Amino acid sequence: MQNLKGKRVVITGGSQGLGLAMVEAVAACGANVIAIGRDRANLSSAEHAGAAVIAGDATDATLMNKVVREEVPDVLILNAGARLPIKPIDQQNWDEFSTVWNTDVKAGLVGIQAALHTPMRRGGRVLVMLSGAAMVLAVPFIHRARKLEPLWRLHRRQTDAVVHGSQCKRGLART
Repeated sequence: MQNLKGKRVVITGGSQGLGLAMVEAVAACGANVIAIGRDRANLSSAEHAGAAVIAGDATDATLMNKVVREEVPDVLILNAGARLPIKPIDQQNWDEFSTVWNTDVKAGLVGIQAALHTPMRRGGRVLVMLSGAAMVLAVPFIHRARKLEPLWRLHRRQTDAVVHGSQCKRGLART
């Protein structure tokens, strides 16, 4: 996509961190942004940036299918993730250790499945932000089903241009 003006962009994990930065940057480029986050109170910054917000869990297949079906995004950015527990690994139980897998990877899978169940607009994109292990394991298999551009590659190429507003017209351009 050469221009984000008027494009519908859904961003999971859009209430804080990198997700919120993407909400702000994409909205500043003229996109119609829908930010998804678990905690409604934390979505106020996304609303302030001009995004519509949906309080919900990106690992919920029913929610993600509904969002893709009803919002019909041009771009779906799957960025939802959990924070790692800050303690030595020998002091973590399985639930703490597997939080990233059960959130980041599941949200990526659910979002990709939603995009495959309800085809997006012609020329639409699904951008995936996952942990390194998840990216290595998932992308070689799913790229055959749908054109995906890993967010880590997009981030390296475009973040400065988009976040600093110097080239909003380029938006999420592919090379």
